[in-house]
Amino acid sequence: MDRNRKLPLLIHFWPWGFIFLLLALFILSITATPLYRAAKGWRAGTYLTEAQEALAKKDYKQAVQRAKLCLQYRNDSAEAFRILAKVADARHDPVSLNLWTTVLQANGGGTDADHIALGEAALREGLVPVAQHQLDFLLAHPSPGKEVYNLAGLLAGRQQQPALAREWFQKALAIDPDYTRAAVNLANVELMMPESEQAGLDQLLDLAKRKDEWGLQSLRILTEWAMAHPSRTLPVDPAQMIQQHPLVEIQDRCFAAQREIQAHPEKQPEIIDALLKNAADLSEADQHDLGAWLNGMELYEKTLTVFPLDAKSPEPLLLVELDAMAALGRWQELDMFLEQDLFLQQPVLLWLFRARAAKELGRDTRYDLCWKQAVRTAGTKPLAQRYLAYYADKLGDLSHCIEAYESLSQVPEFEMDSLLKLIHPYEQLGRTRDLFNTLRRLLALKPEDPTINNDVAYLGLLLNDTSADELARARKVYEINPRLPPFATTYALAQLRGGLPAVALKAMRNIPPEQLTAPGWQAVYAAVLNANGFKADALKVARQIDFKNLKPEERRLIESLWNPSAPDAGTQKRNDAQATPQKKNH
Repeated sequence: MDRNRKLPLLIHFWPWGFIFLLLALFILSITATPLYRAAKGWRAGTYLTEAQEALAKKDYKQAVQRAKLCLQYRNDSAEAFRILAKVADARHDPVSLNLWTTVLQANGGGTDADHIALGEAALREGLVPVAQHQLDFLLAHPSPGKEVYNLAGLLAGRQQQPALAREWFQKALAIDPDYTRAAVNLANVELMMPESEQAGLDQLLDLAKRKDEWGLQSLRILTEWAMAHPSRTLPVDPAQMIQQHPLVEIQDRCFAAQREIQAHPEKQPEIIDALLKNAADLSEADQHDLGAWLNGMELYEKTLTVFPLDAKSPEPLLLVELDAMAALGRWQELDMFLEQDLFLQQPVLLWLFRARAAKELGRDTRYDLCWKQAVRTAGTKPLAQRYLAYYADKLGDLSHCIEAYESLSQVPEFEMDSLLKLIHPYEQLGRTRDLFNTLRRLLALKPEDPTINNDVAYLGLLLNDTSADELARARKVYEINPRLPPFATTYALAQLRGGLPAVALKAMRNIPPEQLTAPGWQAVYAAVLNANGFKADALKVARQIDFKNLKPEERRLIESLWNPSAPDAGTQKRNDAQATPQKKNH
């Protein structure tokens, strides 16, 4: 009876109980997500604070670890990427370029300071177009700050325009006369120009008294100047002052040691031993810098004595150890060592070293396999592709070098640098048409550059492009400076192709023969002389040409006149020695 009474109650309350249960679950779900997000945000903020504190203490390893933990909880944290970028800057790591780019993307455009940092990182890596792009953006602001003008000065200095660099640094100092960084850079620029060299030295000697980073930077510049001018003396020894500076770093100690070795080569062993005394106590970044310096001094055995090859070494230091082994030709040992899993952060380096070892050991099949794996590992990552191109060039594998730079040239930030790097392999392979197309792409990026315009016109004319565009381009460039050998040569070739050999000869006569140092210029000169009837003089010029360094099209300019690779070249030389010029008094 009781059971029958309970059943209707259960049936009566069951729907409402179920509804209340669903409602409770719904309320819990809408409150749990914000709570979870808040917890993640709090955790990310904690790690970020710890990363900032570590960076302030220059504990770069801890800063990187904490910044990466922050990114696990908040993968779009611009400040975490900024910390990683600053650490990479401090370590002179090329990856800083990508990290600053990520900062700008993660921060909705970033701050001016981020753009400046990216520009300076690009300059360190030689990527002038990337730096120029950042500068153009910053100069478009209504009132650029002193840091922007300082970046402009650094860029002008890199482009070998010291007078322009001076103007930019002076603009920065006009905004803030106490902006010491610009003052140091200005003094450095003054040092580059003969007419203001002494003023630059005086400014740097005064700034070198400071105990801050700019006093140290002044000492670095003075030490470098002293090494480049060993016959001249300064009132103080900047190398010794560097060693005593409170902010001295291992790179500075290495630099000062190099100066001491230059001045006292007989003391090199004791100078090196003193430098290496506490190497085991150095930070990872400092150990890498010390090892890289030893390799730069070609002290490879010393590198491996201080830093023995060890798979557990930090990746930057491991790269230094491998370079030392490679320089010593210890390829069999390297080949065995490289079977381990190394370079987990940059696996492309492992496959590149495996390919390099295979190449050196004559294992062509393995070389191809390792290279293909390196390409797959690199993917579309620009820095990895730069490694591919660098190692291909180092190995003399020009076809793979071209592939890597062609691929990298499709990335806007790396286009200019990659196109410039393609010039050498295309020239080495005699691929003039590809070289011409590369330079045309460069011209599209810098249409007002006279040197690129001249090179495009010259190659077009070599390839028998006698269109009005190329002829006009050659004339326009020639009129800028008729006495510049490359400009005069291009103009002369244009006139020769246009059926005006006398005009071509007149252009070439404006250039002293001793200034025609490039084989191509000499070939054009010989062809012009021959076209004007001065065969004996043309032969004299042609026989002095480094024939193997001519482009195929340049060889064709003079091969009917002189071809040292022809079977009868010896007979031709004897017969031509008896020839008399058809014209005299030229």
